[in-house]
Formats: sequence, C-alpha cells, structure tokens
Amino acid sequence: MEIRTWRERVFQTLLFEVIGIIAFTPLVAFAMGKDADHSMGLLIALSLTAVSAAGVFNHAFDWVENKRTGRIASDRPTKWRVIHAVLLECVIATATMPIIKFTMDIPWHEAAITDIALLVLYAVYGYFFHMAYDHWRPVVRTQVQTGMADDAAP
Repeated sequence: MEIRTWRERVFQTLLFEVIGIIAFTPLVAFAMGKDADHSMGLLIALSLTAVSAAGVFNHAFDWVENKRTGRIASDRPTKWRVIHAVLLECVIATATMPIIKFTMDIPWHEAAITDIALLVLYAVYGYFFHMAYDHWRPVVRTQVQTGMADDAAP
C-alpha cells in the first residue's frame, strides 16, 4: 500500500492551514466586521483546535473501530467513512464554536452560523487544496511507510 510519509503528511497539513489562514483572514474580517489581526488570531486558534481535535478523534475512532471490528482504517467501508466524517465535523464544531463566540464577542446562534459557514468554506477549500496537492506532490513508491516512521519501507 502506498501512502504519504509522516513528514509529508505534516508538511501537507501545515501548508493547508497556513494557506487557509492567509486566504480567509480578509474574508472573515470583512464578514465579521473585525480587523485583520483579530480575524487572523481567530483562524489560528480555530486551526490549532481543529487539527488537535481531529488528531485525537481520528486516533480514538480508529482504535475503537479496530477493537470492535478488527478492521483497520484503510479498510473502512463507505458507510463508516461517512459516519466518521460527520462525527469528526461535529467534534470540530463543538470544539470551535466557543472560540468563535468568545473571540468575536457574538451570541451563540451567530457563533453557530459562523462555525457552519467556516466548516463549509474549509470543506470546499479542502477538496480543491488536496486535489491540487495530490497533483503537485503525488505519492511515489519511495514514500511507502509503515507506522509513523519517516523512512521509506521496502
């Protein structure tokens, strides 16, 4: 099985987050009526929260799935991929909504609307980013890995 190395995945994630923060800071500032520094601070906090929550959730989901079914994540059927994706977005929204509410000093319903808008925006951005990234840096045989090692496996 050919997958990206741990180092490549970290690079991809950092690039995704940095481009997203730079690209969407002006949009968030305009939409929220805040200055760019305030909006960038929000996006950085949301990025760190989302990446952390996703890492913990993905590890826990994979562990539970493996214990209950004996299946590894790469063998996950479509139904469980959809369930995983929906639950992940719910976890991220739950973790990020309070940050939006208190950072932007807005009511909960506005924080919920903002959170949903950002989730949709990042989902669309993610689709195009990862498609472009896969074209720019395709997986090659020298990137095959086992576990979390940085070195390629034979």
